[in-house]
Amino acid sequence: MKKYLILLLIVPIAISMILTMVAETTAAEKITVGIDVKTLDNEYFVNVLNGAKEECKKRGWDLIDVQCANDPDLQQKIMGDFAAKGVDIVVTLCSTDPKTMQSVISPLTEKKIPVVGLDSGVLGSVVTIYACDDIPGGEQQAQWLLDKIGTKGNIIYLEGIPQSTAVNRLTGNMNIYSKYPDLKVTTQIANWDMEEGMIVMENMLQRFTKIDGVSVGNDTMALGAVAAVESAGRLNEVVIVGWDGISEAIKSIKEGKLAATLWADSTQLGREGIIIAEKILNNEKFDYIVRKFDWGEEKAIILQTKMIDKSNVNELFPQ
Repeated sequence: MKKYLILLLIVPIAISMILTMVAETTAAEKITVGIDVKTLDNEYFVNVLNGAKEECKKRGWDLIDVQCANDPDLQQKIMGDFAAKGVDIVVTLCSTDPKTMQSVISPLTEKKIPVVGLDSGVLGSVVTIYACDDIPGGEQQAQWLLDKIGTKGNIIYLEGIPQSTAVNRLTGNMNIYSKYPDLKVTTQIANWDMEEGMIVMENMLQRFTKIDGVSVGNDTMALGAVAAVESAGRLNEVVIVGWDGISEAIKSIKEGKLAATLWADSTQLGREGIIIAEKILNNEKFDYIVRKFDWGEEKAIILQTKMIDKSNVNELFPQ
């Protein structure tokens, strides 16, 4: 009888100790991810963050999200804060050129905290995931436009903040346009911004009596260009093509204003950032390609893109 009484006393205590140990182990193993998505003023980056949040929630991971506003100095401070907090891994978009990013992320690499880059080269990262390969994407965008307007006439190209993403998208476009001597291409920086895109386009409409096509580095600037061209009453004369596939761009295509956009699935980009982060933390293998540039070598994962226009917009985006 005493034996049973002792067991009744011991077993609950043992179970309690085991549960405490499990809880402490779980707490110790909980993963914290730091993510920097530049800004939340652009739907593209909001989608990236939402995709990352979805995957972290599935895993029970903590996610610390911040925005560097394309400021390398602020981004380096953010990386220092992540390092001080002891995050397990960081997922980040580039605020500057890939080589300078090596210094920006140095607070993390000094503590051996792995970094996953998104959409732009980050020298020193484990891997960079691209929603789109910018140079081939730029070529795809430009070729779509020429298929609509032909290989002569005036084209305006609106460029984002001149760092690697913007430069590579412009390079891809120019790889196609440079083949045709009867094309006149005018480039202008509009800093990824809708209002700037509108102002730049207004100036271009005053400068040129005829504009055949407008190729734009992102949908935000493209929507600004659409507003300017529509206000001038010249929407039927000008074919405008954007890049990203944000919801307002899709709506504009359905309305017959924006002609097309190169769809890069930013939500999936955020998801992939966390999926690959988990593989890195677990020392698991994942598929990538190795690319060499003048700034160094990178491992890259490139997601698929698609041109969205009136021929497929309702099928791909029925809502």
